[in-house]
Amino acid sequence: MTAKPHSVDLSEFFTEATRVRDNSPLKSLTKYMEADPTLLSLGAGLPHPSTFPFAQIGAHVAPAGASVANTAPADMLNVSVTTSSGAIEGLGKFLQYGNGRGVPSYAAFTREHTHRVHDPKYVDWDTVV
Repeated sequence: MTAKPHSVDLSEFFTEATRVRDNSPLKSLTKYMEADPTLLSLGAGLPHPSTFPFAQIGAHVAPAGASVANTAPADMLNVSVTTSSGAIEGLGKFLQYGNGRGVPSYAAFTREHTHRVHDPKYVDWDTVV
């Protein structure tokens, strides 16, 4: 089996504005705000989770290898996230503004799913959710 190649570097096509762009100063403070849950943030748009109007968000999902069109409603998988979902981050974390990588448990799921189902053709791929 041959090793997978690295992806193609397309940075030569970036505009000048993209090349000189810096990180947001407010975004760089996020790690401090997440470290202290008692901190009241008025700066980086992190509303308190109690202000979110949802207790649960869910979806009916066709099983792996099946399509929604060919799956009976009784055979759909029910997937939901609540305000406290146990092993994964709760709904308050999913609805919160965060880093560009997405909620850690969901980002890990998308990487695992992409690896198993789509088998990326490069060694240095990643996902952003």
